[in-house]
Amino acid sequence: MVGIVSGLEFQTLVHSTEDPARVRAALVNAILPLDPDAIRILSREMRGHYKNSLILLRGKIEDEYLLKRTLQHISTKLTVADKEVIASRFDLMSDKAGSLYLRFDKQMAYVGDIRLGRHDPVRVKIKFSPRYVRSRGVYSLCKEIGIVP
Repeated sequence: MVGIVSGLEFQTLVHSTEDPARVRAALVNAILPLDPDAIRILSREMRGHYKNSLILLRGKIEDEYLLKRTLQHISTKLTVADKEVIASRFDLMSDKAGSLYLRFDKQMAYVGDIRLGRHDPVRVKIKFSPRYVRSRGVYSLCKEIGIVP
């Protein structure tokens, strides 16, 4: 797994009706719950379309050790059904540059489960190393790290 993934980016929005600490906890649970202090989460205040208050929480992981732990966490927490959804919609969830785009249900992440979700998600972008993408392809790399069955 070492070197296959070059980075991981994550982000989610905190709406004015949500507790920022709980949303931050959901983000950490989805990414690296065993070592929350190891990841740096940046926050930025924003305004929505209707001038409502929003906070964007985002970060990235490039350290190989943390990447390995995060990918192991995601691959073990994803259900077989979600892995099959990723496999069946792979063309919609990946690009030719070598990235896989996942959206996790924020509410489920808060309670410690990782499930695919569309509404108000925790967004995760897994970036694969270009040399491995060229030689093996993104799908086979996802299979190797356990994201698809």
